[in-house]
Amino acid sequence: MLLSILPILLLSIGCKKSGGSGTTTTTTSGDTTKWDWTGTPPLSVIINGTLFQAALTNSFAISNPLTGFSVLGNSATSDSGVSVSFTSTPSAGSVYSMPSPANAGYTIEIPGGPSSGNGQWEALSGGAVKILSKTDSTIEGLFYASLKDPTNMSTPATLTMTKGYFKVKIK
Repeated sequence: MLLSILPILLLSIGCKKSGGSGTTTTTTSGDTTKWDWTGTPPLSVIINGTLFQAALTNSFAISNPLTGFSVLGNSATSDSGVSVSFTSTPSAGSVYSMPSPANAGYTIEIPGGPSSGNGQWEALSGGAVKILSKTDSTIEGLFYASLKDPTNMSTPATLTMTKGYFKVKIK
């Protein structure tokens, strides 16, 4: 599995537990409040206008009663990954605001050269996740986020995630 997803995994798992009722506050950001888009399982999202599609074998959700849910998806080439985190007691129809109590992140490997390493972004400036359905084995939802590199070392410094979708198995 992509090593660069580890920082996002830690970021996602670090999301503090909040009440199970979710936030029902309407969020602003154009048409995102309509929650009227679909996506491709297990996880898809448009990042700065480019479609990111996670591979089925590299996508899952982790549930921890203390820290919450983390949905993780790596690309088929395992060079990039997306994470979405939210409360440990999600319910269908609930909307969770970012950056708290929900969060999102994106990591990409930058191979070779002086700028090699990982580019990492997290939802520091807004977004939301809406839970569409949850069973004992599967969770499905929609999300969007404005991401920023907290270290100001990645290029570009900000990313926009739109029309995010996930339907993954819970591990």
